[in-house]
Amino acid sequence: MNDLFDTARSGARDLAGRLTPPSAAAVRARGDVRRRRTAVAATLALAGTVAVGGVAFAASGSGRHDRSELRPGTTATPSGAGTPSSAGTPSSTSSSTASPTQPSTPRSSPSSSAATSPNAPTTTATTSTRSAAPPPSSPSSTSPATCAPGVLAVTHSPWTGRTGHIIGLLVFQNTGSAPCRVSGYPRVSGLDEGTTTTTAAHTLSGWAGPQLTAIPSVDLAPGGYASAGIEWQNSTDAGGKCALVAEFDVIPPAGGNPTRIPVGTPSLTDGPACASFQVHPLVAGVDPSYGYTP
Repeated sequence: MNDLFDTARSGARDLAGRLTPPSAAAVRARGDVRRRRTAVAATLALAGTVAVGGVAFAASGSGRHDRSELRPGTTATPSGAGTPSSAGTPSSTSSSTASPTQPSTPRSSPSSSAATSPNAPTTTATTSTRSAAPPPSSPSSTSPATCAPGVLAVTHSPWTGRTGHIIGLLVFQNTGSAPCRVSGYPRVSGLDEGTTTTTAAHTLSGWAGPQLTAIPSVDLAPGGYASAGIEWQNSTDAGGKCALVAEFDVIPPAGGNPTRIPVGTPSLTDGPACASFQVHPLVAGVDPSYGYTP
C-alpha cells in the first residue's frame, strides 16, 4: 500500500514539473545542445562528401592519364569532362588537380613513324630492282649453213659381198673452208649405157650398217667426212631378170651435179644392183667395219 502511494506522489511531482514553464537558463542550455548536434552532423556530411569525391576521381580520372596505355595517334581525354561527379564536384577540377603528376615533356607519338614506315620498303625495293638488272645476254651461236653441192666430194668404199648381198659406203667430204651441215639421203640411180635402169630406195636401215630410227643432221668441219650405206642383191628372189647396171649416178642431199661411179659389168642374172637396191641416210664419219679409210 505504501508503494502505491509512493508511485502516485512521484507521478504527481513529474507532472507538476512538466506543467511548470522552463527557466531561461534551461532554454539556453537546450539550444546549445541542438546547435552542437547540428554542427556535428554537418561535419560528418562534409567528410562523407570529400571521401566520395576522392573515390570517384580515383575510379574515373586517374587511370586515363597514363600515356603508356594510349594507342598510337590518340591523346588522353578525361571521361565525363564538364559533367558533375557523384559528389557534385565537376570532374574538370579533378583533372586539373592531377595534371601536375604528368611528365612535363610529352612522349614521342609512334603515329609519325607508323605513317612513314610503309614508304621505306618501297624505296628499298626500287633500288634493289635497279641494282639487280641482268647483264646483257650474249648472242647465241648459229648453226652452220647447209653444205653447198659444190663443196662435197663423193667417193666410195670397196664393194663387199655378204651371203648374196653387196654392201658399201658412199663417202662425202667437205672440201670448203667453212663448216657446213648435211642431212638426208643421197639420190642414187643405176645406169646402163647412160640410161637409168633402176633407182635406189630410201630406207633408214637395211641388212648392214647402223639401225637408225630418225634422219640425223651432220655438221662437217672443213675436211670432215660423212657417209651413207648402200646395198643390193646380185640375183632376184623369184629368178626373174636383173636390172642392167654398170654405173651409179650420186647426187648429194642438197642437190647439184651427179658424180658417176662405175660398179661392174651388167648382167640379167647376177649383175650389180640386180634387186633390193637401197641407200640409207648420211651419218657422221666413216664406219671402219666396211674396210675403208678415206
